[in-house]
Amino acid sequence: MDALDRLSTLVLSADMGLDPVAVDRQIRRAIDWVVQVERLPMLLDRLAREIRGGGSLSQALAAVAKDDALAGSALREAMIRAEHGISVVDALDGWAEALNHRDAAVVRAVLATGHTAGGGLASALTRAAISFRDRAAAEREVRALSAQSRASAMVLTAAPGMFLVLFGSLNPAVLATATGLGLGRVCLLGGALLDVAGWRWMMVLERRVLR
Repeated sequence: MDALDRLSTLVLSADMGLDPVAVDRQIRRAIDWVVQVERLPMLLDRLAREIRGGGSLSQALAAVAKDDALAGSALREAMIRAEHGISVVDALDGWAEALNHRDAAVVRAVLATGHTAGGGLASALTRAAISFRDRAAAEREVRALSAQSRASAMVLTAAPGMFLVLFGSLNPAVLATATGLGLGRVCLLGGALLDVAGWRWMMVLERRVLR
């Protein structure tokens, strides 16, 4: 479930009369989750700078956790656990599980590998941040193109009916033929079914692209 789905579900829950305090709390958590996911590239950039500056992974994570502009509640909770004796890798596992996002899983894998293998971690974090930004830009472009295709689909679906009404108003005999004769009704029904089938197929193609 993506960010919009989470927020939409919570807003609908509020409209259905559920406990507004609980719903408000859930909405705040969902917004915090969205912010944390969107700031992952910046978080990786900051971690890379800290490591290039000579800090260890634990020190870099501790520094980032103190930055409210980057760290969310999940990372702060993970670093608190690490300060109480839990290994950094286990703390990162909890952080990735709390975010429950594919990018968080990638970050966890990069950090865990760099922590155990050592060397090249800063460069790996920078490359991961670049790939996240590139994918986010591609997803924004896909959403924009899908919105255009959806608008085109609506126009193409509505066009036959609009032309029928237009020509019928200009020449009533056309409309009378289409609606009064058996063959005309069959043509109208067939056209409407093909119109609906075309609309559904275009929506299927759009969902495939957005996956």
